[in-house]
Amino acid sequence: STVISSKFKIKKPFISKIIRGCLKVTGLYLFDKLLTSIFISFLVKRKKIDFIFTELNSTFYPNIIRRLFPNIVIAQWFGVFPDSNKALMKSIRHYDINFTPCIFADEVRSTFFYGTDVYIGCAAEILPTNPNLNLRPKSNRLLFYGGITKRHTARNDLLKKLGDSVDIFGYVESDVEQYFHEKCRGFIPASNLYNLISEYKYALNIGLDGFQKIKVGHNNRLFEIAASGSTLQFVERSDFVRDFFEDDEVIQFDDVEELSKLIASFEKNEALRLQVCNRALSRSRRYTYDARAQKIIDCVTALSARRGVPAC
Repeated sequence: STVISSKFKIKKPFISKIIRGCLKVTGLYLFDKLLTSIFISFLVKRKKIDFIFTELNSTFYPNIIRRLFPNIVIAQWFGVFPDSNKALMKSIRHYDINFTPCIFADEVRSTFFYGTDVYIGCAAEILPTNPNLNLRPKSNRLLFYGGITKRHTARNDLLKKLGDSVDIFGYVESDVEQYFHEKCRGFIPASNLYNLISEYKYALNIGLDGFQKIKVGHNNRLFEIAASGSTLQFVERSDFVRDFFEDDEVIQFDDVEELSKLIASFEKNEALRLQVCNRALSRSRRYTYDARAQKIIDCVTALSARRGVPAC
């Protein structure tokens, strides 16, 4: 925003949080959004910008910028469930395009998106020299990486049942029970993600509460673990998985007891485990960032052409 820059949020997170709280309590955050929108409008005019791309942004008014510049294309990546942030949901209809990782249920699309959503899907990085394809010993414990929040009730319950058999990495929100604060081994940056996956034979993928609000889609973890090439992925049983992977590429389970039996079975047959990993890797090559980026470029180029502005 105009008042709190991104760099300031990173360098002074505590002070930034206090300022955000004051703006919200006093109602000045609306004025801040207006200032940010005006500032962006000046940039659009001065630099002759015809395309704005952002991610989950509710800090400015897209409709104000479009009123001043009717031909501009304003898009955002909307990579969350619809009930994750109320402020975001109020603003998404004002974007020309909301690129999404899933196809939402018809009720969600008509209530919030008004035809602005474009399904792109998730992706994984296929590395030229994959760090997971190595011969170093792997842990036979379960790996889980992701967020732990109060919204993830089913995820949290399953992780607690697994107890000490699972290693948890990621982030834990402050209002979550102490158990997960003690269990979590810390946040893993994207640059180290594949190295982390490569240390384990097995990785666990537990979805979010709220899958009833989508028709097609899955989390990015489904594709990242598959792209590792040497870590077998267990996923909670769901019809959504079959939209992307076959049953012999990603292994589905119903409960902790079945999961334990599956791990014991693969521990006795390393060759079979590697076959499953290789099949998942081959399938994951369909879901790359290059392919997703090209879909975004094609979509924006088409809309820009209809508005009479240069192609991206």
